[in-house]
Amino acid sequence: MKFFSISLLLLCMASPVIGALFDGSIPAESKLAQKLLGKSRQLENNSNYNSYYSWIGTSALKFDGCASIPMFERDEGLSSNLVAKFKLCPNNSCGSCRNAGEYIVEMREFVETYQEALQEANEYECENANYMCENSCQNGGYQYNNNYNYGDNADANGGQNYNGNYNNNNNNGENNGENNEEYCVYQCLMAEGKDYCIENEGGNDMDLNEFAECQPMNEENGNNNNNNNNYNGNTNYQVYYTGAYCTSKGVFAGVFMDSTCTKQAPSGTYELQNYGYSLPTQPLVSSTCMSCSANNYNNNGDNNNNNNNNNNGGISEVCEDLYEQAVKCEKNVAGATYKDTSGCEMIHNILPKLNKAMNNIRSPSADKVAAWTFGIGFFALAGYLFTLHRKVVKDKLELLVDSTGYSSA
Repeated sequence: MKFFSISLLLLCMASPVIGALFDGSIPAESKLAQKLLGKSRQLENNSNYNSYYSWIGTSALKFDGCASIPMFERDEGLSSNLVAKFKLCPNNSCGSCRNAGEYIVEMREFVETYQEALQEANEYECENANYMCENSCQNGGYQYNNNYNYGDNADANGGQNYNGNYNNNNNNGENNGENNEEYCVYQCLMAEGKDYCIENEGGNDMDLNEFAECQPMNEENGNNNNNNNNYNGNTNYQVYYTGAYCTSKGVFAGVFMDSTCTKQAPSGTYELQNYGYSLPTQPLVSSTCMSCSANNYNNNGDNNNNNNNNNNGGISEVCEDLYEQAVKCEKNVAGATYKDTSGCEMIHNILPKLNKAMNNIRSPSADKVAAWTFGIGFFALAGYLFTLHRKVVKDKLELLVDSTGYSSA
């Protein structure tokens, strides 16, 4: 306990919080919220274990912003670790989000779980969309040859112009029945706003998870070293870093000139170092709200996922996975049999102090240089405390699991 108190006292010398924090939500019953659920499963059928955590299935997960933690390692020097903050809001709504549990996880874990859920939901939706469009085209329910008349909003979708341009440029006319059907399905998906369901055989898909942590760009792409000197116009070797940064619209990928991923590189740097390929423009994580109920996503489709039809009180996999990995503060949660408050000190006190310390890195003044020399060792301590706390929480969870007789095997 003294170890914690001394660390907090020393970290209190840092300046104001600069972690990029933002709020944002959309209705839990919206299409995006339902898509994000992905495949879902119920926690193991142990009555004691479920009695502790069944409340999660009636909650909504709200991304609550992010913050940078300064880290210091002997071999790598000073770097940063981005963490994601989220809440579990009661009553499956992110409105006021009162009496919510508060959590933090490493950004990489959040991005990986988020992207996996998004990909699985998109695949499920695209399977249904392709099936409906193929069936409609085969049975003459979709008229595409002349006026692209599909639904009442064809003109709003630019259907006629797009159809004309496509026919003129590609000459995918009426000579081949198979091509006609493919073109029909193509137009049907476009009209439904499912352009992301159209296969891009020549695409260069990026692994967005790689941008969730600050790292040298050549760790992602071996071509980084080839053009650095040419770009700078001199013989100085410039190492670029890729990582994530927060805005009011979500978490995005960026290129930086420092190991803390705080000083953004000039526009066009990534393209120059990667043969013209651009950074992904879609957010790694968007400001959104999703239901944690395992039932909603299954009810949104037909009967393709019958295995979860009786999943009363079930928890979506995305919420379960993030919950298991998170540092937790549940002192305000109502209706929970067991409240995990082990992370309250970390979330409410230590994390803000680390944000303040990160501000010193971004804009140091002359009179703080000596303090930085003295205090840099405490960043190693802070990073260690964060890692140690996660291990302690994991050990406590394992003890709880053992006491309830639950087994994850």
